[in-house]
Amino acid sequence: MLQECAIRLIQSPYASPVVVTRKNNGLPPDSPEAYRFAIDYRKLNAITKYPRYPLLVIDDLITNIPHTGVMSTLDLKSGYFQLAISPKDIEKTAFITRNGTFVFLGMPFGLSGAAPNIQKAIDIILKPVIGYFVMVYMDDVIITCPSFNEHIDHLNQVFTLLRDAGLTLNKEKYHFARDKLKYLGHIISKEGIETDNSKGKAITEMKPPKNSKEVSKFLGMVGWYQKFIPYYADICESLYRLKKKGAKFNWSTEAQDAFDKIKRALTEAPVLQLPNFKE
Repeated sequence: MLQECAIRLIQSPYASPVVVTRKNNGLPPDSPEAYRFAIDYRKLNAITKYPRYPLLVIDDLITNIPHTGVMSTLDLKSGYFQLAISPKDIEKTAFITRNGTFVFLGMPFGLSGAAPNIQKAIDIILKPVIGYFVMVYMDDVIITCPSFNEHIDHLNQVFTLLRDAGLTLNKEKYHFARDKLKYLGHIISKEGIETDNSKGKAITEMKPPKNSKEVSKFLGMVGWYQKFIPYYADICESLYRLKKKGAKFNWSTEAQDAFDKIKRALTEAPVLQLPNFKE
């Protein structure tokens, strides 16, 4: 990051700690790519004030995407870092390492105002096309159109708006002119929406939780797809009880049955056909 001019050395009264977490990518422990570098900004976030801005509800966004014709998805390259930080606030992003104290020159992930700020920025930049043929969730953009030729024109409009704003796309993550693609953890096509098999597999391969923290992790993952699971709340009731503050962790037969039912339901998840609001 130092070579890419994303950070620089500084003397600062602020110094958040670095945290390194293991990625779920199957790489061996001795591989640098097996880990994620992050900053623990909890103390900074506790004293930070920032303008509130609404984030879209993902289910609402996906429901309103036209699911016929041609679709493309775009992703900003290190989208958060492309947003500049006010010079007077740069020192507040400081993090401390054995090699010195550094600051970010672009907005880092982990700040309490990062998500709403990037959503607001992209909404402003793409305002001329959002709601017509573009939908946006933070830095994830989807463009849809009934015809290929018109879709090309729409892509050019989006590229022009992003270029004029000085934003760069991630060439590894864009998908052009598809009739079926992945967006926000779902597979979208003219048939409707369905679960992403890679995420579903990660859930179905999970072992039974050994503590309440692991229960919370499981419920957080399956909650993403609860609309695909009939009677989800009823099935998960025994699991949610294990999350209650002060509750003694007891992995009962009832909890195991619920755990198995949810995983089985994901393997049988239907394709959800969405309403046509024009009819």
